[in-house]
Parts: sequence; structure tokens; C-alpha cells
Amino acid sequence: KFMLDIAAARGKVDIPLREKAMMFVTELAGERAKALKKKHLLPMIFQTCFALASEPDDEEADDEDEPVYKWGTVALDCLAKNLPSKVIVPAILAHVTQATKNQDRNMRRGGLYVLGVCTEHCSESYTEALDMLLPILLAGLKDDDKEVKSAACWTMTQFAEFLQPDIVDHYEDMLPGIFL
Repeated sequence: KFMLDIAAARGKVDIPLREKAMMFVTELAGERAKALKKKHLLPMIFQTCFALASEPDDEEADDEDEPVYKWGTVALDCLAKNLPSKVIVPAILAHVTQATKNQDRNMRRGGLYVLGVCTEHCSESYTEALDMLLPILLAGLKDDDKEVKSAACWTMTQFAEFLQPDIVDHYEDMLPGIFL
């Protein structure tokens, strides 16, 4: 919990320290995911990851630095890789559904990144939920904000790669969205 608090302490803790804290959480997610689940820490980790994924881009950061909003998605990817998708997907879908309807562009962008990053390891669950997920993705492609559109395009590439062959049935809906 301490490391999650540090990682989420926007404006209170320096970015390099927040990044190290999140790297620790990510390492735990990769190596001890089942222990995190058993200790009932997943909701707290999800909450922190979702908050990080929705942070605004730091204008003062070096171009070489990983943006803060991507830190949480790395931990989610590790959890998705190491836990059954039935544990991960309900939390992701609940967050993504709310985040992508938010007025804040960072929330919409973060929701789409969260959706995309877990595609590989949650492909079966995502395939079953395609009818619900595609309207969210298509709305992101039509968004007025270029960062949200970019996140939607990246998520679409994840869908195209990992949701085969089912995603092919939806090409008529998806392809026009690229050219908006």
C-alpha cells in the first residue's frame, strides 16, 4: 500500500520517486500476482493504475522519460499476464466504460490505453465482449482530441493483432474510423 500511495502522490512526491514506487508494484504484479490477489490488494492496485493512466502529460518531462500515464498500464499488463482474465476484465471494463465517457480528455485517453494494454492477455474475454467494446473504441476514434484518437488507434492495433479471427468480422465498422 505504501508504494501505491507514493506512486499516486501527484504533486506531493517527485516524479522519479513515484516512478520507482510504481516499478516496485509492477515487479510484484509480475512475480507475485496471485499473492496480491490473495491479500485483496488488487482493487487498490487497479485504482492506482487507472489514476496514473489518466494523469496529464508532464510538459516539463524529458522526451526520453516514459510518460506517467503509461506507468499504470505496465502494471496492468503484468497482472493481465499472470492472473485469469476473469479477475482482471471486470475491473477494466467498469473503468473503461466510465473513463471514456468522461469530459476530461486525460480520462478518455487513459481508459483507451488501459483497454489496449490488456488486449493480448485478455483476448478471450475481450472477444466475448466485442459488441460492447467496439462502440467505445469507435467513439475514441471520433474524439475531437488528438491524444484520445491516438490512444484509440493504438488500441485498435492491439485489437487487430490479438482478437483474431473475430475482429475481422468488424472491419467495415473499424476501417472508416481510422480516416476520421
